[in-house]
Amino acid sequence: MKRWILITAALVVGVIAAVVALPGVVGTSYAAWNATAPVTTGISAGTWAATPVAGPVTAGSGPTKIIALNWQLSSPVQFCTSGLKVGTTSSTPVPWVLSIDTKQAPFNGAAPTQVEPTATLSGPNANGILTITGANSISGAQTQDVTICLYTGGMPPAVATAGPSTYTVGAFGITSYNGFDYACISGTVTGYSEFYVGWTATLDWDALLAAKYGRGSTEYKALIVKPLGSWAATSPRGGGTMAVTRSGNVYTGTGNDGWTSSGIKSGETQVVTACT
Repeated sequence: MKRWILITAALVVGVIAAVVALPGVVGTSYAAWNATAPVTTGISAGTWAATPVAGPVTAGSGPTKIIALNWQLSSPVQFCTSGLKVGTTSSTPVPWVLSIDTKQAPFNGAAPTQVEPTATLSGPNANGILTITGANSISGAQTQDVTICLYTGGMPPAVATAGPSTYTVGAFGITSYNGFDYACISGTVTGYSEFYVGWTATLDWDALLAAKYGRGSTEYKALIVKPLGSWAATSPRGGGTMAVTRSGNVYTGTGNDGWTSSGIKSGETQVVTACT
C-alpha cells in the first residue's frame, strides 16, 4: 500500500512540474491580457462603432474617433461633457486627439478650464479651434473616457432669433392690480435648443392694457402713464436680472445674469415679471 501511495504522489508531482515547465502557458496568457487591456483608468477594450458627432467637439487630425458624447449643462456659463468616449482606428498605440470649436455653443468664445485625463491643450487659434492631445495612447479596440469642463470664465450665449428650435415667448398678462395705479405683469419664455441661447422678449404695454380694460377706461388711463420697472427673469436656477429698453410704450428685454437669466435651453422656462 505504501508503494502505491508513493507512486501516485510521484505522478502528481510530475504532472505539476510538466505543466509549470510548458513554455508560455501561464506567462503568455498574462502578457496577452496586459497587451490588449492595460489597467489604466478610463481605458477599456472591446468592439465599438464610431458615431458621427456634430457640434463643437470633434475628432482631431489622425485616427481618433468619437464614439459617444453627451453634455451636462449646469447653467449658460458652466458645463461639462458627459459620457465622452473616444477610440482609434490605429492598430498601434497613438495619442487620442480632439478638436474644439470654441466659437460654438456652449463654449461661446471661452476655452475649457479642465480636461481629464492629462492632456496638452494648444490654441485656440485665430479661428477659435483648440486642440487637445492626450498624454496617453490607445490602439485597436481600446477606448478612452474624456471629460471636458468649463467652470469659470464662461461667456453668456448670444441672443438668438425666436423659433421652434430656439425659444418662444408666451403672451404677457396682468397678474395683479391694486385698483389704482399699481399693477404687475408676467410672461414666459420656453426653450427648445440643445445648448443655452440668449433670448429677448417684447411687451407692448398699450396693447396689453387696451386688451384687458379697453382704451379710455379708468384702469387704462391710470396705468398707461406708469412706466414698468423692476424687471426680472426667474429660471430654474433662480431669479436673474434683465437689460430692458423702452420705445414709447413698447419694452424689449433680455436676460443678462450669466448664471440664471442669460440663456435658456430645451426643457426650461423663464418667467419674466415687471411692475409699475
